[in-house]
Amino acid sequence: MWSVAAIEAHLSGAPSSVADCLLRAFATHARAGYAAAVPEYHNAIEFCRAAPPQELAPWTNLIATVARSIWDDTGHDLLLQRIADWSRARGSLFPLWLALLNLATGAAWGGELELRSALFDQAADVLSATGQFAVPRIGATFDALRAQQPEAFAAVSTTLGNRDQLANACAGHNALLDLHIGRARYQDALGSARLLFDADPMMVGPHLLPDMVEAAVRAGDPTAAENALARLTERATAAATPWALGLLARSEALMAGAGAEEHYTLALDLLGVTPMDLQRGRAHLLYGEWLRRGRRHVDARSHLRQAHELFVAMGAEGFAERARVELLATGERVPKRTVENSNDLTPREAQISQLVGQGANNREIAARLFVSPSTVEYHLHKVFRKLGVRSRTQLARRVLEMGH
Repeated sequence: MWSVAAIEAHLSGAPSSVADCLLRAFATHARAGYAAAVPEYHNAIEFCRAAPPQELAPWTNLIATVARSIWDDTGHDLLLQRIADWSRARGSLFPLWLALLNLATGAAWGGELELRSALFDQAADVLSATGQFAVPRIGATFDALRAQQPEAFAAVSTTLGNRDQLANACAGHNALLDLHIGRARYQDALGSARLLFDADPMMVGPHLLPDMVEAAVRAGDPTAAENALARLTERATAAATPWALGLLARSEALMAGAGAEEHYTLALDLLGVTPMDLQRGRAHLLYGEWLRRGRRHVDARSHLRQAHELFVAMGAEGFAERARVELLATGERVPKRTVENSNDLTPREAQISQLVGQGANNREIAARLFVSPSTVEYHLHKVFRKLGVRSRTQLARRVLEMGH
């Protein structure tokens, strides 16, 4: 196995391939740290933009990791969509699955939960066509953002604390962090954040830091908050994208006390030019909470209303309820929203339910939809849970009642 120094010596000239660019960036990170590696990460993304998709496909996960680690939402979606389009046209299933899965994760971070659901279902179908089965934990972040606690816990329960599968364990704790912070369970959120902070995984490391600052501040742990903010300051400043700097400004506001307002205003300006509506909504929410605690109820209502509307529209139930409770505290009447989304079926789930209602078995449905029987079973398991039914007969009856 090559040392970092040997890798850098090997790559001393101009990079000639996507692999060379990625390897040089990771080697720089290992030797000199995140900030020193950021220019190399940017160079790698730019090289990938100019490369043909067939050269990108073998490195799908690494490309997604690099783009996320420097908060480059534009490069992330552009490159992964190119990989997905090329792979679909050529029937190359494995890179297609990875591209769709990473696009789904990006959609969830941006608050596009319906798009995320559609992309995730496509990814599950593609994976099943390879003879494998979709790992439940990859849907856990979605369940967490929609505040579906039983589903989120069920999806990650087998991965938590599993040091032999660190990536899975990190994904599980990241989902629980989303769930707990959405419900303002700050001590629980801080517990998951600490584990991620210590592991510092590239796929979620930069994104957990703002959550850790919020959880630590609200849980009364200034040391943890300062540690998270210090790492976030170094990385967001080096990355220097509006997404990164917006999250930094929002986190600085939480630590600024009486001087928070200018930081919240800056955070909203920066996040407002990105597609990250979930993070913009969270900035409105935190700003509104801060204003209400300062007894500026009229100003607080404006930001809390915007947060509530954003969260309701995207189906982020936990954050929507937080905003609703804060609005009530300002004296505004807000009806409690029925959690409709927990029972909503995705287009694929509705399609399969309709075919079950027509009497088709799993193998017939699979042939009709060009998926595997295991994929049909996977979707039916989710339909049964969402609709509270236990048999195909009950499902057929429910489909009839729903008018499908």
